[in-house]
Amino acid sequence: MKTIVFTGPSLSLQEGREILEDGIFLPPLRQADLITAITRHQPDVVVIVDDYSGLSEAVWHSEILEVINCGIKVYGTAAIGAVRAFEMDHCGMIGVGSVYQMFKDGVVEDDDEVLALFQKLEDGNFFRLSEPLVNLRATFIKALESGVIDQNTAQKIIAFVKKMSWCKRSLDNIFSRTANQNIPTQVSEKLLNFVKTEYQDVQKEDARQTLKLVKELEKGFCRPNTSTVPRNHDNPLWILYERDRKIESEAGTGEISLHDLAAHVVFDHPDSEELNRAALNRELAAFFAGFLGLTATTEDVDRERAQFMTKHQLTEDGALSLWLQEN
Repeated sequence: MKTIVFTGPSLSLQEGREILEDGIFLPPLRQADLITAITRHQPDVVVIVDDYSGLSEAVWHSEILEVINCGIKVYGTAAIGAVRAFEMDHCGMIGVGSVYQMFKDGVVEDDDEVLALFQKLEDGNFFRLSEPLVNLRATFIKALESGVIDQNTAQKIIAFVKKMSWCKRSLDNIFSRTANQNIPTQVSEKLLNFVKTEYQDVQKEDARQTLKLVKELEKGFCRPNTSTVPRNHDNPLWILYERDRKIESEAGTGEISLHDLAAHVVFDHPDSEELNRAALNRELAAFFAGFLGLTATTEDVDRERAQFMTKHQLTEDGALSLWLQEN
């Protein structure tokens, strides 16, 4: 069984691979990443943990629905995955873990409960610069149960943190302002020490639980013969995929989207206008051929190939291959 996991600060790559060693671990979701990933990897299962919610690149609900409609099981957990699962479980998305259950039970209801500001590290993992509120809630409740704070203090600090912008919920920001919430310094310091030693990372635990569940599903799994993801080019999501899908650069400097590649050609290639016209003609020809039910024969292909080689003064097949590589 082939599984894709989109994870970031909620679960490190090492922790994820310890549970699901054959899983394909990808960075937090951005728009079009889902369609790109299922096309490239042809998975049976997708697990959504983290994405770039809170930013303009957050994954769309319709992207998730398209993946489900392709017959792929989609699990949501821990962070934005839990939120989307709560919103889309009636569409077939599967929610797992305590965060998902908190949304189901109405304990929390806003996306900001699971969001955290983070940055990518050189090793491919992600480091939190702020804390997700669901983790802080669980930690403060644990402090209440342990007698570190009373009910009034727990309610005060949770309400105070809730009012803060999600990207500013670092421990330093929180505990440098508790005095303004009429929380005594001694109580605040005691709570901070508890948070540092007894931090309740419910997002990590939910992500781990989900991967363990997927691991169990692998037992006795039989991959269907027809596993290729169909492409519906009339669907705007697939148009988005064609625009934003990424290719490896020859220089080994990473990936570049087709949109960025096209923009570079427009500004820097001397034949950009001709290339654009040729690309449009190709798309139109393909569209009308499909609309009319036309299929090119081997003779048609050979004839066009000969005309193309004559036009570009290519006298042998090796020259054609070289031209294609250079152009």
